[in-house]
This record gives sequence, C-alpha cells and structure tokens, in this order.
Amino acid sequence: MNHSKNQFKHFLHELDVWSCSQSKVEHDWSESFPHIGKLVDVACQVAACINPNESVQSDLDNIARVVSLTDESEKAVENLVENCVSLQVLKLIAAAGDWKCRWQIYSHVVLSNELAEQVVYLGTWDSHAYVARRAYLNLMTSSNSELLTEATYRLSGHDDMTLSGIAKKFKQYRSGQKLIDENDD
Repeated sequence: MNHSKNQFKHFLHELDVWSCSQSKVEHDWSESFPHIGKLVDVACQVAACINPNESVQSDLDNIARVVSLTDESEKAVENLVENCVSLQVLKLIAAAGDWKCRWQIYSHVVLSNELAEQVVYLGTWDSHAYVARRAYLNLMTSSNSELLTEATYRLSGHDDMTLSGIAKKFKQYRSGQKLIDENDD
C-alpha cells in the first residue's frame, strides 16, 4: 500500500508540474498528460485499499481529483468502481469530489445490490442538475421500484427542465401512457 501511495503522490506531483505549462482551453487537456494511465491505475490501487472507517481525507480528495481530470474517460471510472473495496468508499470519494467526479461515480455504479442502489439514489439528490440526471438515468435500470418511483415523482418537479422532462416521460412510460412530446402541436 505504501508503494502505491508513494507512486500516487509522485504522479500527482508530475501532473502538477506538467500542467503548469499546459493550455487548459480544451475540455480534455488533462487526458494528454503522458502518465495519465499510470496515474489512474495507482489511484485505483489506493482506492482499493481504503478502509471507509479509517479513510484519509487527502487520499479521497486526490482520488476525486483524478476522477474529475479523467472526465468522460469511462475506462478510468469503471476501473475505480470495479476495484473499490466498498461502495462506502465510493460515497466518500463522491462526497470529496466536484460535480465532474460525482456524475461519473453515480452513473457507473452497477446496481447489483441494495447498497449500490442507495448510493446511486443519493446522487439523484445532488445539487448539480447534471449529476442528478446521470444518477437518475442509472437508477432507471434498478429493480428497486420504491426508490425509482420516489425519485421519478420528486424529479418530475425539478427546476432543471431536462431532468424534469426525463422524469415526466419515464412516469408516462411506466404508467403505460402514450409518450407525448410537450413541444408537439
């Protein structure tokens, strides 16, 4: 574990040094970091060793930072989710991260048990509409009809038009109603 943590710190330092000379105009600027794959791998190794009851906030913050930097790099987040020891650790990482980190975690958790469903359901309460939307879209695949029904009714009145529109359409679909586009004449 100490070796992985040392490597993690090393690659984060390398990223910080490298990023000082980079233009951050492009959305995915960090993906061209020469060691991004190694950084993600060691972040996953560190996450896999975290005990949720003894977690170190700086580790959680740094892992969340890596997830945010690898925005849209689904392989990185899939590895993190698959290798993480517990969903409790994923919740801690999501809580430590910004919205770019949270949406990726909530949308990649596989809904294989009740705890996983609870983690994703938590994401539907996120203050960032995009995060809530991605969590909701994942929750739609759940077999837990109680959580899904509550989220659907709550989100159909959400301020974000896209999110409320998705929830309203899903509510229509589940009730067997014909899907009607509000923009149709």
